[in-house]
Amino acid sequence: RMDIPKDEIPISIATIPVQTIVEQGSNDLVSALRNASGVSAYLWYGVYEYYTIRGFNIQDVQLADGMRLQGNRLNTQINNIESVEILKGPASVNYGGGALAGAINLIRKKPQPTPLYDFNFTAGRFQNYRLGTGLTGALFGSSKLQYRLDTQFADIEGWRGAGARRFNVTPALVWQPTSRDRITIHQAFNADRYDGDPGIPLAALDLPNAPLNRNFRTPSDFQRFRDSLTQVQYN
Repeated sequence: RMDIPKDEIPISIATIPVQTIVEQGSNDLVSALRNASGVSAYLWYGVYEYYTIRGFNIQDVQLADGMRLQGNRLNTQINNIESVEILKGPASVNYGGGALAGAINLIRKKPQPTPLYDFNFTAGRFQNYRLGTGLTGALFGSSKLQYRLDTQFADIEGWRGAGARRFNVTPALVWQPTSRDRITIHQAFNADRYDGDPGIPLAALDLPNAPLNRNFRTPSDFQRFRDSLTQVQYN
């Protein structure tokens, strides 16, 4: 978390900037990590994230602004992310026993004193719709108090009906009482529902013209996820 040029750091760090994420239309961490060499990421059951870095399978090693997040992550959305850093090599064990070959650090967008407003809408295959907003500026006209608010809603039908409906809100507040002190409060709230895909029964594959796009899940086969995360940092 120190301001040191990367060529002076004795470890390997790959960075995926926000420009690349925006140009590719990505909104999940797995898609963004495809831009990093030596890293393989995938979703199990369409929900849970797993990573392979330099041949080692790792999980539960995700950081937000250098602070480790506990628990397995569920298809992380990155609409409030400025860049994604991948720490490669044995130095990653500083972040726990599960970080055998690497760790993933999410650099979040920070509140700014200059007002900025953005709006985005995306539509794609399999009835994929996504709507997001981002707001930042100074509160009450004071540069000592700055805010940022990012929101996003996604509704995806998905291949074989294994879609998802996702909503997240990530407000942030920065207070600088003096030129040497800064307090940052980050809040993240996610409300997601995923439709499962148990696969195709072997018996159905033996049938002539078996429809590969049919989903055999039961009505109770879904995942509902609620997550609230609050972080307070003092510099």
